[in-house]
Amino acid sequence: FFSGFIRFAMSSVLRNPAFYVRLLEVVSGIIIFAVIADNGKIEGHCVFNDKDSACNYGIGVGVLCFVGALMMLALDIVASLGNIASRTYSVIDIAVSSLLALLAFVGFCFLADEWRKVDGKSDFESKYKNAAQSAIAFLFFSVVLWIVSLILAVLRHRKDGSGGGSSPALV
Repeated sequence: FFSGFIRFAMSSVLRNPAFYVRLLEVVSGIIIFAVIADNGKIEGHCVFNDKDSACNYGIGVGVLCFVGALMMLALDIVASLGNIASRTYSVIDIAVSSLLALLAFVGFCFLADEWRKVDGKSDFESKYKNAAQSAIAFLFFSVVLWIVSLILAVLRHRKDGSGGGSSPALV
């Protein structure tokens, strides 16, 4: 009985498009912090206009996106087992997706601006240029993914609210 229940719950998770968006968010978060941590500094100097705050923010946002996506993946599984109220899960999803979309957007703007100030002035090896450009591209990709997660969470929240619950649905 128990294995059948888990198989049913996992099949509902695998049919959910949010699950696949979360997997992409995990991969994106890994790429963001990995490329900056590995190739974000040359001899102790950050490739983003020699500002350590840019490298540190990029790594921090990458780690937060990775951890946030893993946390939401775990909540997806717990919610499919019925161990969490659907509206509570939706509100948590909306909050986490909003926060991480904002942080990723700020990171994208910050790193892109710092890279704009550097581009053309320095002779970095191509691997450092590629790493910086990859981090910026995946931050943009991460913004899009977190906004998709936010939209899916709002739609789920509205659907849950239309069943006559005590909380009003989002407008």
